[in-house]
Amino acid sequence: MDRRGLRITTWNVLTLNAPTSKNLLSEELCKNKVSTAGLRETRLIGSGEERIGNSDSLLWSGGSSRRNAAGLALNSLTRKALLLHGAVSDRLMKARFGHKHGKMTVIVCCAPTNHSDDATKEDFYSALSRCLATVPPPPHDITVLLGDFNVTVHDDMGLWRGTVGPVSPDPLNDNGQILETQTIGLCAQIFGFASMHNDRKENLSLQTLGN
Repeated sequence: MDRRGLRITTWNVLTLNAPTSKNLLSEELCKNKVSTAGLRETRLIGSGEERIGNSDSLLWSGGSSRRNAAGLALNSLTRKALLLHGAVSDRLMKARFGHKHGKMTVIVCCAPTNHSDDATKEDFYSALSRCLATVPPPPHDITVLLGDFNVTVHDDMGLWRGTVGPVSPDPLNDNGQILETQTIGLCAQIFGFASMHNDRKENLSLQTLGN
């Protein structure tokens, strides 16, 4: 796998249970030249892998009900570089790839919302910490963490150096506090987006671990 031609994205698809949704997903990946897409809320039951579109692959990690379910969509070249993948929970999955200079681990997350109960959040972040602990260290290993963490963070440039973008983050929320204390090793980019109420919000759309 050539990292120079690697385009990675994350997407909340809401569901992949509609009859044509998987083919539409494949078409969008092709149109936007995406090689790897971390998917959230696929709503697929259990875990597995299947071919979608002409040559793309869909991997997913779900539970016994149509809730959450993380997933990965890969084009044919990225699929060839896949070494292994595993379902962690209905909110987490992990995949490992080989590239010219080493290995890359991709972890896809469906994080609880800020209004979720404490037990749900604790279960998720404990599982995420265990998952991250299994990843080999750099320099020849890259870790990419994909997902929407439903957090807002403050603009402490000392704490989030290289992370806080040109937008002004909302006040720190509960999920943001958990993210700071449990996974502070990550480097992220904060993107602004328009909410349904037309006021500016910020979220962590893609995270790459700096280790």
